[in-house]
Amino acid sequence: MSAAAKEAATSQGYAPAMHALSNASTTSGSDGERTDSFAASAREGGDLSPSIAAAFLFMGSGCGWFVCDSLYQLLANVPETQNGGRMFGVFQAIGGWMGMLLGGLYFLHLTFGTKLTFRQEQASVAVIIASSTLTLVALAGFWHVGAPSYPVVIVGAVVGNIVANLTYFTVLPLIATHYGGRLVSFVRAGSDTSGLVTASLAEFENPTGNYNKFPPSLLFVAYAALTGSALLAWASIVKFDIALIRPRREASEQSSSDGGEELTDSEEARGQPCQKGEGEGWQLLLRRRLAPLACPGELLMPVLLATACCSAQWSFSVSLGPIAAKMTDPAGCDGHDGHWVFRQAVTCNRCLLPLMSLACSLRRCPRSVFVALAALQLTAAAIIISIALGFNRELWMSRFGHYTVIACYSLVGGLDGYVYSMAYRYIGEMSGISSQLRKSSSSVLGLLSVVVVNPLSILVGSAVKAGIFACVEPA
Repeated sequence: MSAAAKEAATSQGYAPAMHALSNASTTSGSDGERTDSFAASAREGGDLSPSIAAAFLFMGSGCGWFVCDSLYQLLANVPETQNGGRMFGVFQAIGGWMGMLLGGLYFLHLTFGTKLTFRQEQASVAVIIASSTLTLVALAGFWHVGAPSYPVVIVGAVVGNIVANLTYFTVLPLIATHYGGRLVSFVRAGSDTSGLVTASLAEFENPTGNYNKFPPSLLFVAYAALTGSALLAWASIVKFDIALIRPRREASEQSSSDGGEELTDSEEARGQPCQKGEGEGWQLLLRRRLAPLACPGELLMPVLLATACCSAQWSFSVSLGPIAAKMTDPAGCDGHDGHWVFRQAVTCNRCLLPLMSLACSLRRCPRSVFVALAALQLTAAAIIISIALGFNRELWMSRFGHYTVIACYSLVGGLDGYVYSMAYRYIGEMSGISSQLRKSSSSVLGLLSVVVVNPLSILVGSAVKAGIFACVEPA
């Protein structure tokens, strides 16, 4: 992140550097087409230019959960914005309903809609990043308006969830298909870096959990500057075709033709829904409609485990973690120890998310280790839930309980980043599949991350908002 930030900060030298990167990753044959040297590097785990990796890492930091992460840090540092803990439930309900709405629209787009061209997909990424920047600017000036309901904060949560969902629906499949599967890890790590940035700056603003050294508006201004710089990074990537596997014209032609492209015989053997010469009438039509959601059987286990870990982080831990932290305070739900535990837990959780996402780009994880790490993450989430529900509360109202919550909350976030990013790496580096199937597999993971995670978020968030799940004063 720091290397990319330095490149973006040097505005006069940024574009020439990006142009050099583009030339370095491009060689021309007799027909002027780009060779597949970068494709092999990106998809098979070979050497990758640090400058290219940093550019995509920095671009990814402008989308994803940046707005939502900044709002959660606001709740942590300004307790009155929590409105008695109800705002966490409001956030989860917003995330759930927005995710379901966008997930349904995305499914209809894949099965019935007109396919976007390559240039339109690139432009949509710019719109996503720009939306984050404008929302953070609005929060910098008006987050405090309308207390205790804070309507601007709620609107920011709505826009933030739209941006996050469109990142999974649009950004990651685009990168996996046209820029190389390995780069998905860097974009995903960049989007998770927002948690590291917001947590670090918020920790500096309020290191004790009880006093802010400067107003939150300054943080929102800093966040807006970072996402604005990320927009410049993406503009340079697009302008100079950085890391693009095929020339822009060829990629546009492929993107336009993929909608009618049939799967190959080898892909049919993997059990894909669209098979040539089989089925008549509505059955054939159904197979063709579901072809954009085709996924090889070898990738189903990573996709399902990544979805489960994503649910543990964003459906359960985010809503119940603050309650679990308060339940460890012997002085009660408003004690200083509970605030301190939550502050440290949030910081570690958001810091480990991007770091573990980056770790998955270093080396491909064996499947057995992948399964074990997913099981560890789900176990840590179960401990958080049990503490929030008050099981064995006397045990947790101690230093042991404080550090248990911090450790478990950290594991849930860090392993979510690793498992989810590694699932995308499995998709990006799987051999013997076309770019169409690679993109459809990425779409399946993105869609499941919404249609599974968000209904659970609705249920848990509504229960927290209604007070069903809440901190109880010790007897």
